[in-house]
Amino acid sequence: MKKITKVSLICLTTFATITTIAATVIAARVSSPKFKLKQGIQKVINLSKEKKDW
Repeated sequence: MKKITKVSLICLTTFATITTIAATVIAARVSSPKFKLKQGIQKVINLSKEKKDW
């Protein structure tokens, strides 16, 4: 189980980020004000920054 390569870790992080972005876009379309979309994008940016820390 220790053999988690950097590539698979990057793939998991990328997949999680894409999923988050997709969820944000869907949520933004459901409740359409533009500032909510900006908040969502900011959340995604913050999440990806947090993921880079570990």
